[in-house]
Amino acid sequence: MRHSALDYARAYLAAAGTARADDVSAVAGRLVGLVRRRRQPRLLKQILAHVERLSDEQQGIVAYRLITAAPIDQELLRQMLGPAVKYTLLLDNRIIGGAIIEHDDERIDASIRLHLERLRTELHHSAP
Repeated sequence: MRHSALDYARAYLAAAGTARADDVSAVAGRLVGLVRRRRQPRLLKQILAHVERLSDEQQGIVAYRLITAAPIDQELLRQMLGPAVKYTLLLDNRIIGGAIIEHDDERIDASIRLHLERLRTELHHSAP
């Protein structure tokens, strides 16, 4: 039976959670060896992403992706979001201004680009 990256991530966290601090690296080494034997190097990246997400969930940390057209003051953002929020900041000048916030499968688009596209569609449909 083939296990998914999520299965391996859960197993790793369970094993690492019960291991002594100095044995955690051995647990990680066994996981890397297992992935090598399966000859699926991309699987390790997927496992690590799941481990990070699951670990954050256990600690009550919420992860967001914030997409803006221009850089944002990192310290101000930390002050606004608080310590229980982890974010990845991406720059995309196509959104013109505003921001897009993504969390899990949710996406909040407050970009100027979206508003301009809606306005264009509205004007196009209302034209005689």
